[in-house]
Amino acid sequence: MTVVKQIESVRKGSFTSRYLPTYCVFLSTLDLSVNTRIAYKYQVSHFLSWLHHSQMADYGLAEPEARDAVVAQYKVFLKRQRGVKCRTINAALTAIDSFYGFLGLGKSGVQRDRE
Repeated sequence: MTVVKQIESVRKGSFTSRYLPTYCVFLSTLDLSVNTRIAYKYQVSHFLSWLHHSQMADYGLAEPEARDAVVAQYKVFLKRQRGVKCRTINAALTAIDSFYGFLGLGKSGVQRDRE
């Protein structure tokens, strides 16, 4: 199956485990280092797990306004509940922006923090 067909399949389907494997195929088409691909997969996997458990999956993957709200909530979750450092949060946001680009929703408007 081509990357385009896989992306179409994900868009038509519900929130399932198909997102991450298809996103990884998409990553393999980009000019990224192996370490960057691994980091993006890791960060997006955690984001999708959080999104699924927060029961906002359908909302958070639907449109740009919802995307921004969900990503902002995830950033707060990482910072306040997980105690994640600024640099790691910013790396997660970059990976999540890549994921939303893959979905055709573009980058989130969530601001990066300075250290």
